[in-house]
Order: sequence, then C-alpha cells, then structure tokens
Amino acid sequence: MVQRCSPYVFIVFASAFVALYGESFYEICRGYYSGEYLGLITSTMTYGVAARTCLLFLISIAVSFAFFKLWKHLSGYIYRFRYLIAGVILAICTIFEISGSSVGCWSPYLNEPASSTTLFGIPRAIRSDEWLVNLPTFLSQSFNDYGTSSSILRGTITDTTMPISAPSWSLATLFHPFQWGYLVFGSAKGVAFEWTSAKLALIMVSFECAMLYTRKNKALSAAAAIMLSFSPLILWWNTGAALVFGQGLVIALYHLVNRDSFKVKLIASIALAWLAGCYLMMMYPAWQVPFFFIFAVFGIWVILSYRKNTKGGSPELRTFAPRKSILLLLLCCIAVVVMIVLVFVGARDALLATTSTAYPSGRVSTGGGLIPYLFGYGSSIFLPLSSGQINASELSVMFTLFPLGLIAGCVNSYKRKDVLSRLLVTLEIIFLIYGIFGFPEWLSRITLFSYIPTQRLLFPLGCIDIFLLIRALSQCDRPLVKPRPATLIATGLVSLSIFIACLSNALFDMLFAEKITMLIAIMLICTPCILALVTRFSVNMFAASIACVLLSTGLCVNPIQKGLDPLTDSALYSEVKQIAESNPTGLWIAEDTIAMANFCVAAGAPTINSTNAYPDLERWEALDQEGTCTEIYNRYAHIVISFQSTVDTTFNLLQDDAFQISLNWSDLEKLNVSYILTQNTYPDTPVEGIKLSLIAQNNGYNIYLINYTSQNTSKLAT
Repeated sequence: MVQRCSPYVFIVFASAFVALYGESFYEICRGYYSGEYLGLITSTMTYGVAARTCLLFLISIAVSFAFFKLWKHLSGYIYRFRYLIAGVILAICTIFEISGSSVGCWSPYLNEPASSTTLFGIPRAIRSDEWLVNLPTFLSQSFNDYGTSSSILRGTITDTTMPISAPSWSLATLFHPFQWGYLVFGSAKGVAFEWTSAKLALIMVSFECAMLYTRKNKALSAAAAIMLSFSPLILWWNTGAALVFGQGLVIALYHLVNRDSFKVKLIASIALAWLAGCYLMMMYPAWQVPFFFIFAVFGIWVILSYRKNTKGGSPELRTFAPRKSILLLLLCCIAVVVMIVLVFVGARDALLATTSTAYPSGRVSTGGGLIPYLFGYGSSIFLPLSSGQINASELSVMFTLFPLGLIAGCVNSYKRKDVLSRLLVTLEIIFLIYGIFGFPEWLSRITLFSYIPTQRLLFPLGCIDIFLLIRALSQCDRPLVKPRPATLIATGLVSLSIFIACLSNALFDMLFAEKITMLIAIMLICTPCILALVTRFSVNMFAASIACVLLSTGLCVNPIQKGLDPLTDSALYSEVKQIAESNPTGLWIAEDTIAMANFCVAAGAPTINSTNAYPDLERWEALDQEGTCTEIYNRYAHIVISFQSTVDTTFNLLQDDAFQISLNWSDLEKLNVSYILTQNTYPDTPVEGIKLSLIAQNNGYNIYLINYTSQNTSKLAT
C-alpha cells in the first residue's frame, strides 16, 4: 500500500513545491522589470497570486504524471544516447548564442531599457566577476587577435595567459577547454560555448564518475550529477572546473588500471596527463588544495579496488602491466609538464608581479567560523528569490543534506568496512576541524590549508558530503522491504529536525511562504533519502525529488540570455570602438566608475583603470614618487579614478580588491592618457597645460580628447 501510494504523494508534494517556488520567482522577475514587488515575496495574498499558484500546481501535477508514466520508456533512450543529446544541446546553444551570462546588467550603466534578449530569468548583478570582469576581458581579446599579450587590458603590455587566463592562441588555452569556442566561433558564440560546454561537462563527468562508486546505479548516479551540478554554490559562482577535471582524472585512472586494450590505455594516459594540466592551470589554490586531497582519496580507492579484485585471481584478470602502463603514462606526463613549464616561463613576469602583491598573495588562512553555514543549504536554494542587496554568491553553499552524508558514511565505514567511505569520512572530519575550530598558523602552512579561506571550504566539504551520501545509498545491501509505520514516523521526525536546523541557520531573513516551501523541499528530499538508507526503499524517488528541487531552483539562478546585445549593441560601444580603431595606442580613463573602464576594454580601447589583474607599479609610482601608497596599489584591483584640482593626487583603499585615485589634473600628463570617458562636463581648460575637446556624446557619457600644452610639450592625442 505504501509503495503504491508513494508516487502519488511524491507528485503532490513536488507539484506544491514547484507551484510555490514558481510563483515567487515570477514575482521577482516581474518586480525586476516593472519595479512592483507584490505577492508571496511580500507576504501579500491576492486573487491573482492564488489563481497563478493553483494553475502552476495543476500543470505540475499533469506534467509529473505524464513524466512518471513515460519515464520507464524514455530513461533507456536518454542513457543510451546521452552523449548525442549533450552534443545536440551544445550545438544548438552555440549556434543561437544561448548562455547564462548576466550581460543584461550593462543596460542600466548605459542608460538603456532592460534588454529583450534575456529569454528567461533576470541578470544577476552580484555575478560581477562574470559580466563585469571576465566578459569584457574575453571580448577585448577579439580586438587583439587572441594574442598572448595585450596592450588593451590595463593600457599596457599585459600577459593574457596567466594569471588572467583569457582565451588566446597559446599552450595555456590548451588547458582551458571551455574557452576554445572563442578561438573558433568568436565572442558571442564563444560565450555560449563556454557556458554550455562547462555545464554539460560537469553533468556528464559527474554521472560517469558516480557510475564507478555507485556500482553502476543509474538513478543514484543521476542524483549525484544533479547535486554536484545544480547546487546553489556551483551556480552562483559559475564554477565546477575542479569537479570536471578532478572526477575526469578518477575516470581516466580507472580505465588505465582496469582496461586491457592498448588503445584505451593510451587514451587514458593522455587524458590523465592533460586533465592534470587543466587542474593545475585553474590557478585558484583555495579550491585546488582541498580537491587535491579529495581526488587523491578517490585515486587510492581505485588502485586498492583493483588490487582487491585481482588478488589471488587468474593472470587474465590482471589488466595493469606496471612497466608498460607506467612508461606510457610517464611519457604523456613529460609532454604535458614541458608545455606547462613553457607557459609558466612565458608568463614569468606577470606571475612574479602577482606573487609579490599585497592582495591576494598576502593572505594566510587559519580556518574557523564554519558553523553558521553547515545547515545553510536549506535557505541557499531560495537565494534566487532574495533581495539583490545581499551577496548571494558568498552565502551560497552546496545542497548536501548535512549531516546525513557524514552519518551514513560513518555507518558504511563501520558496518561494511568500505575503504572509500573511511577515507572520505577521515578527510571530512579534518576539514570540519579546520573549518570549525581552525588550525595554528604553522599547521595551516604545512598542510597548505593556509590557502583555504573558511567560506571557500564549503565547496569541497559539501562535495564530500554528497559523495558519502550517494556511496552509502548505493551500498545498502538490506533486502527491499516496505517501511513500517514506526519507521515512517521516525523518518518524518528526522526530516523535521533537519528542517528546523536549516531554518535556524538560514543565511538571510526568509518570508513565511519561503519557510513553507523549504519545509516541503526538505521533507520531499529527506524522507525518501532516509527510507532508502534504512529500508532500501524509494531510491528512485530520492533521485526524482533531488531533480525536482535542484532543477527547479537552479534554473532560476542565472538568466537564459541570447547574444551580447546589452553590452555591444549601443551607440556608446560603437563610438568607443571606432575611436579606438582610429587611434589604437591612445590610452583611456573612465572616470568615477569601475564598470565603464571595463566597458572600454570590451570595445577595444586601452584603458589604464580597467581591472588590473596585476599592478603596473611603474605607472602608479609616477604619481607616488615617495612610495608611501605602495601597499594600496600593489594588488589585484578594480580602480576608480576621479579628477580634481584642489589637492595633490591621493590613493585610497576601498576594499581588498579596489582602490580609488583622486587624480589632480596636473598629474594627468604623467599617465600619457589621450581620452576620458565621463558623465561629467568639463571646461576646455580644466587646468593650465591641459586642453579638452569634446568629441562624442552618447548614452549619457562624454568622451574628451586631451591635448597637453604645458611647458615645451605640445602633444596632441590623435
């Protein structure tokens, strides 16, 4: 009876969740474009809200029933043709320039109406690293023929291979596969290729890796892929490369060890070496260090599993020939090491400049302060419905169901003596000790944990929880039994306890409707999960509930965007581009703004206060001849420049990655700037020796041409 009713109960709860969440997201989108925020998101109930919610509920029920009936027939085809389906999706998105970019955030900066090219959702201003920094940087490369150095970024010779990692015709880009689309298809299609290929790769690699540690359980492998690909932290940070390359290494090692074919071993060896290079070239130690430990654990498990399977067996079972296989792998690794050394040597000056900065190279972390985030996954899925005033990226965490994964892993380690669970549990406990209590500085340095700020630990720690939970579910060897009433009651109480913990540790203030929706989500996922652990019942329902919640919420994080028109289809962009093409060596300053400085480089204009990935010390020392402000400008920085003529030029630190220059007009000639982009209006001669000519006005901005006439100098910037 329980088994017969459970799908229908699931459909009702899943539909209720989709209806409440869908209505709330509709209200957020409507408010973004109209400025009117009403409905569930403001705890206001109207007939319109009730009608839309009921309609969504009925549609969800109908779709769920149809999906439930057809899934048995469709699942086999989806699994069999999964690579073909992924390829078709990638091709369609690339051709039609569909991405998840928040490029629509440029519209208000350019005084343009909200773009109609946003097909679904809303642009996320908090994703500034994507639309404000990376996108203009990558677009600037199209004016630079994707060279290994650029004079557009920072307005001086800048290495584009490292640490910036922009797409270029170089060995470095060989290890950034998601950027290959820029080189082949250009900017707009390159953005679409990057977004789509990265997400598809994460889903596919996570699924294939899960097939190894779930004993080829397709439902649980799909659940693992969804949890790893659509958790809030992954989507808000637009990250996942560490998981793609790390899990790819595990898959390649497995095939190298367990396959007898020379062709397979050759491909696996090449993949191992190349993926190791990709992992190294991510250049973000805060995630590289902890994930190194995680995937080292998986590597040990693969090797120990092979030895266990072949121990005492016939010689035919032994597929790994140490001399031949290791030699093959060694040759591939040597080739990759040579290429990486060449990349590092070529970018030596840029890397030395980066490692000597006050930020970020000066950071040393000792952990602590993790407790408030351990149950943050419950509220984290509601970040798409939150106010834009909170930092959703910093508050996002992996959706883990903590502490179920850790508890299940401990039980699995003790009862089944599972090696992988034991290793992962040990590693998670070490991470938790560091995250909650902290390490002494000497221990942090020795273990390399000094590179891991506490909040950055949430990503690898959450992944361990997911690995442990899925592994435990796959190893449940109890006979399939129907849950007894006492078991159902206990399961409900545990699920309710997890909900209370999530509610108590909410990362932001939640509305009543969000609390109800979170209760439904937690009960919807935790109940089949706990039942599957205890009775081996409803594993498929657990996978379906994970898919329902994380796909519904995950699709609301980033917009579905067509093309790059909000940035590139404006009169100002065309004007800046045309001026930069007529005078490619003329330097620019965008006054009083971080965003418009990067806008200029996106149009091909060399701009000195665009985001400086590493500092141009010689330039700033010309303004600070006594060297009293070196600590301020010797860093990765967003730079705000404003003009004045009353006091000497000063530097002010705004935050770790931003500083402001209050620039005296008389010092402008030291920077050799030719153009100023500003919303301000200036006289022809702001100070003696400088003459300004207004050459363009568009989108509320003025572009001035500078003529220096001081002393014996007569230099016209043309």
